[in-house]
Amino acid sequence: MTAHEGFDPETVRWLESIEPGVEECPAAFYNPDGDSITFLIEATEYYGQRVDDRLTVYRAFDDDRIVGSYFKGVRIVVELLTKKMPGFAHFHNDRQIKIEHLFRANFYDTECVTEMQASIYMDLAGQAERTGIEATLCEA
Repeated sequence: MTAHEGFDPETVRWLESIEPGVEECPAAFYNPDGDSITFLIEATEYYGQRVDDRLTVYRAFDDDRIVGSYFKGVRIVVELLTKKMPGFAHFHNDRQIKIEHLFRANFYDTECVTEMQASIYMDLAGQAERTGIEATLCEA
């Protein structure tokens, strides 16, 4: 399935404006202007659900399954986590990061986590791990 199939026209225009080369799902891409990573698991119509100050998940309209996410403050999170957990540096470099590591490390570093938040972070980390998705971090 193509990355844009099943999305409404406004979402397609947005996706094409920030990552014109995405052809297939799953996909992940970094937006340097927003310092954010969009992770698309499945191309379908969705709505956003805010999880915390960094993460919004995209849920399918038909059955509420998670079909993607938007994670903001990527470089800040990577920098903070690398300072607090030096071993985290082994899981990324200045240009590439596996999405699963970003989800797990941010989750483990969060002090106040609800059961719902834990479930969402672990679901996203598992889906990212199964796909092996990475995002290329580029300069603005």
